[in-house]
Order: sequence, then C-alpha cells, then structure tokens
Amino acid sequence: MSFSRRQRVQQSVYRWGVLGLLALILFGIVFPLQTLVSRENSLSRVLLTSRNCRAMLSQAVPFLGLHLETGGLPGEVGDTDSAGAEVSGASRGILGWLFGAVTGVSPGTPSSFLSANLPLARSSYAGAIFASGREASGPEGSGTPGSGQTGPGGGLSPGTEPETPGGAPATGVPSDAVLDDQTAKLYLYGGTQPIVAIVHTHGSESFLPAVAAMAQAKDPGADTSGLDSFSSDNSVNMLRVGEELARYLAVNYGIACVQSRRLHDAQSDGFRLGAYERSLETMTEIARRYPSVKIMLDLHRDAPSRDKTTVVIAGVRTAAICSIVGTDKQLDNPDWQTNYDFARRLVAAMEQKYPGISRGILVRDERYNQHVMARTILLEIGGQENTLEEIYAAIRALGDVLAQIVAEGF
Repeated sequence: MSFSRRQRVQQSVYRWGVLGLLALILFGIVFPLQTLVSRENSLSRVLLTSRNCRAMLSQAVPFLGLHLETGGLPGEVGDTDSAGAEVSGASRGILGWLFGAVTGVSPGTPSSFLSANLPLARSSYAGAIFASGREASGPEGSGTPGSGQTGPGGGLSPGTEPETPGGAPATGVPSDAVLDDQTAKLYLYGGTQPIVAIVHTHGSESFLPAVAAMAQAKDPGADTSGLDSFSSDNSVNMLRVGEELARYLAVNYGIACVQSRRLHDAQSDGFRLGAYERSLETMTEIARRYPSVKIMLDLHRDAPSRDKTTVVIAGVRTAAICSIVGTDKQLDNPDWQTNYDFARRLVAAMEQKYPGISRGILVRDERYNQHVMARTILLEIGGQENTLEEIYAAIRALGDVLAQIVAEGF
C-alpha cells in the first residue's frame, strides 16, 4: 500500500471515529443510560438482582464490616465527586457507575447511602428550603398569629385510652381502629372507605424527650444523655403520631382514614436500608385495596435543632412541618407535579390558618415512592428535640387543614 493511500485510509478511520464518538455523545444526551436501566425496566431487573447488589455493597460499604476491594490505604486521599466528597476506588468501576446512575447511591461513599434513605440528609435546612410563613432558620417562637388566631386544640383526641409516660395508649394498639390487613398491618379509623392514608417509611423515628421519659420511668437514675431518637416502642414513635392524626380526623371531622402500622425500618429488617422498598409494598397495597383514598401521607420526623422545628402559635408551642416533594428527574414519577401542587395548597392553607407552622416545601430529585398515586407527599413533623405535646399540637393543626381541603374537594 502506498504512503498516500495509507494516509487516506488513516484519515478515513479518524474521521469515522470522531463521527462515531460525536454520535455516542449525542445519543447519551438524548437517551441517557439512566432511562434505560430505571427500576421499572427489564434491564434493571436483570442487572439489579439481590446478588449483584450485595456484591457491590460488599465492595463499597466499610461500615457494614466489609472491605473495599480496590480502596486505598487508610488516610490515602482519593478522587472527589462533584460535591467535593471523597470517592473511593470502588466507585470508579463500571458497576459502581451503573449502580449510582440507577439508584442515586455512590458505592464507596457511605454518606450517599444515608442520603438515599434520609430525605433531608443533604439539606442545609436554610437555603435549600423554600420557607413559607417564616425563614426555616428563624428563632424559636417566631410565628406570629394573626388577629383572633387560635392555636391548635389542647389535649389528645376524644376516646384516647389511659396513657403511659410516653403519652400513648398503654396497649400500643389503637382500640378504636379495625385491623383490615395483617400483612401490611392496615388499620381503619372511622369507616371502610378511607379518604386519607398514613404510612411511615421510618416508623421508628422518635423524640428524645419521650425516649428519655420512658427510660427514666423504668430507672429513675438512668443516664439519658446518650440516648438515640429512635424507638421500636409504638407508643413514642411515628406510628403513634400517625395514629393521633387518623383518630383526630375520624373523631372530629368524620373523615375515614387508613394507617399502616408496619414498622418498615425495623432492626430485624436491616433498619433504614431497604425501608423505602418495604414501604412501597405497603403504599401500593393501600392504593390497590382502597380506591377511595385521595391523599397519602408518609409521616417522618426531622433532625435539626428545636429552634428550627418549633413555633409558638397563639401561646401554644407547636412543632413545625416541612413538606417534601420528589420529582421525576431520577425515576419515573408521572404525578410529581400534581403532588407539588397539592403540597402548595396544603402549605398555603396551613399558613392561612396557623401562620408560621410550615417550614415550606423542599423539592428533591428522589422519588420517595410518590409515584404510587396522586397527592402523595412526605411530611417531616417537628424534630428529634420536640416533645410529644408539641408534635400532637402540630398534628391537630394538620388535621384541621386536611379536613378543610377535603371539604373543599379535589
């Protein structure tokens, strides 16, 4: 082959190579790989088997007692991601990249596992939150009720049983609710055609004052300084909070509710890891079993200091409420705009009736199972430093506003 002919062949190869690369880049922009391997697709089901996920986790999560197969030595500086966080060698492989693209979790970066299961793990609690009624970082008691404004009603809902030191029925199970499904532990309040559904992805979230009170009730000399704000005792965790809301709506407004009392983050199930997968099963079953449901709420509690989660309304110290809406940026979520509109309607009604109670709406890329049905949102009720009395005040205020929305129609 002559030199000139070889040169022409090389130029042709280079030209086609450049065109092919540009075509791949364009294809990646128009059809992101993430859309091809979303959880709903068959390719995802093939790649994200339990065995493959365990294999990736075993290489990426040192705090689970496992090791990083390609990680560096202790103290060695690795790469950094777009947020400046250090990324280990395990996350640089194709499996790590693929896992991150599908799940939003970066293998080798433990904090990303927490972010995937803690809705506000990456939030600054100030700039990221669109505050309504008051700044998210405002001082405690900054809520200013309007003329003639009344605070949330005092005490528990009518029909509450004698209470434990934690402030919940001694049985731990609502006596005025009907068990309708043992598997998902679905309880009905006020009728068999519920309008409001209540679930708890992180049901074991609790409150430090309540946990400390229970510990001191068992042992007056107990050291409560190192207690965690989690509890499997359903008289002081989010299951109790959801029970109060369901009972309040049923008794005071005649609005039937269904609550799942399944602890999706039980220690025996791996605590938070996988909690959203388990709650998705419950939420899907609720939507299938009760087509009458118009509103689905996933109730959590937040974690910042009480000056950010507490407001005084007409002399009543009340826990503040933050609304979280997931978009369709990472996973398919056809109802997200409807969910966002509903959250705006809810926040506006809360601020009109109880100014200052809302910490606003936080819009996140994660889906949080909000694709199950329209008007599904996540609510953070207070924080770990709030008392149950403050939480109950917030729940009664929320109940008043939900009743107003139901009465106005959808």
